Formats: sequence, C-alpha cells, structure tokens
Amino acid sequence: MRKIIISFCILLSALSLQAQSVSGIRIDGGNTPILVYFGGNQMCLPTTTCFVANLDRGYYTVEVYATRFTRPGERVWKGERLYNERVYFDGRGVKDIFVDDRHANVRPGRPGQGEHRPNYDRHDRVMNDQLFKTFYNNLMIAWHCLILHWQIQILRLPNVSK
Repeated sequence: MRKIIISFCILLSALSLQAQSVSGIRIDGGNTPILVYFGGNQMCLPTTTCFVANLDRGYYTVEVYATRFTRPGERVWKGERLYNERVYFDGRGVKDIFVDDRHANVRPGRPGQGEHRPNYDRHDRVMNDQLFKTFYNNLMIAWHCLILHWQIQILRLPNVSK
C-alpha cells in the first residue's frame, strides 16, 4: 500500500511538471518598430514583435502604431496607426497578426521614410564619423595589447611535460 501511495505521488508531481502550452496573441510589425495597444492600454515598449499572453477568451480591440526605438528617458512617440481591428481570441493557441506589408519598409525617425514620421532634419546617429574612427582606433590598440598580454602569459607558463 505504501508503494502505491508513493508511486501515485511521484506520478502526480511528474504530471504537474509537464510544460504548459503557450497561448496568446502575437503582433508582428516586420521591419517596422511598433507600439501595441489592447483596449487603449499600451502592451509593450517599441519593438518589432509583441506577444501578449494570459488572455481570456473573447474580443479585443487591437491597435498598432508605427513608432521609433527610444533611448532611456525619452518619451515614446506614437505615429501613424497601422492596424485597428476588433479581434476574437478563443483562449487556445497563438493568434498571429501581421501588420500590413505596405508599411514593412517604413522606418519612423529616418529621413525620407514615410509620411508618418515626425519632422526631423537630421539622421539619428549615435556617433559622428570622426568620433567613431577615434573609438575604433582605440579599440584596435586595446585588442592588440590584449593579444600581446596573452602571448606573454603563455610564454611564462611552466613546462609541465617531463
């Protein structure tokens, strides 16, 4: 009797450890950074793909806006609405929503890319060319010093073969 109870407990614990299936709605913006809203609530930060899990069965108003990637402390910008539909989710599996392909190459915040971007007169570069060249040269010097250091350490290793 004792073995049966222990076997039953082991079986029960093994079944509870079984992987649960993933269910939810996945919104894919292609190459376009997007903001996703469910019923007016923002569901993710700027991204190209957003997955919303743990949804109950029912209808959801899904809005997708073009945006640009933000830096820490920068406000999220909501651009042109790319998708706005009421979607039914049955509570099982994954429902995929793909944003219209005609917007796939639109990059908000980049010069000459679409009409929904804000008025920027400059390209969002992190470094200018001279600063990048200086950074790259310093990186190469540090890399060569590191390799030289490793070579010296290898030469200093004691001879373990007898």
